[in-house]
Amino acid sequence: MKASDPPSRRSRRAEFLYEEFARFLEQPSRETLRDLLANRVGEFDQLDFKKQWIDDAPLARHMLGMANSGGGCLVFGVEQNDNGTLVPIGLSALRDRSNLHDGVGKFLPHKLAYDLRDFDYHSSEYPLLIGKRFQVLFVDDTPRYLPFISTREFSGKIRRAAIYVRRGAESCEASYEELQQILNQRIATEYVSTSELNLDRECAELRLLYEQVNPAMLDWHLQGRPYEGPNISLSENDDPAFWYYQSFLVVLIDQKTARISQLVGSPEPVHSEPFSCEPE
Repeated sequence: MKASDPPSRRSRRAEFLYEEFARFLEQPSRETLRDLLANRVGEFDQLDFKKQWIDDAPLARHMLGMANSGGGCLVFGVEQNDNGTLVPIGLSALRDRSNLHDGVGKFLPHKLAYDLRDFDYHSSEYPLLIGKRFQVLFVDDTPRYLPFISTREFSGKIRRAAIYVRRGAESCEASYEELQQILNQRIATEYVSTSELNLDRECAELRLLYEQVNPAMLDWHLQGRPYEGPNISLSENDDPAFWYYQSFLVVLIDQKTARISQLVGSPEPVHSEPFSCEPE
């Protein structure tokens, strides 16, 4: 795309290219990578092209930058010209996964998750890919572990205890504002995780309450009909304490249901009042 193109056209083009990239991330395959390369999707924060494998230290820096910026991938075997066009030249040799792990692992925290995949094109609808091989390094987006901090320094290419982020096609140390954004993402994720844990616990307690309540009492309650006393025979049990306990369980069920409704953002149900009755 040319700089002289109207802004609206550039915007539509950028949106289309990002959709191609998102589709590839969601469903990595020979077909989606082919479309990514054929449509000349250029580099941005979450996507980087490399003509060949680079040294481990700068590679680890890029991986850290992506992990701190929402994840992404590096495509090896593709050259990007100064005008943004892509040339899929392929790799003469594929990198071994264990070799990759040993190389970059010493710079990365253990929680940083990544995956390496191979793409061979014996045939293709895009002629420039035929007979070529590529590798794509996927870096996961795991905000609950942010920030990802480098664990070792090497020859000025990566600094120990640094936090890197992506800025376009570059991986740079985070500014104060960028660090605040990273920490806010971590805080938001912890809030969501806590809510999910609370929801799981509340639902488990609700199930336990349903298991404890008398089925006949629960049936009357679900019909919206309170237990009215001696004229309704729910059980042969004539212990008043038993029925007061059952009444209490039904109230707890309503309160627990209200609590779960609040957690999921649904309208709060109406609470029941404790039954005031004595069985025969």
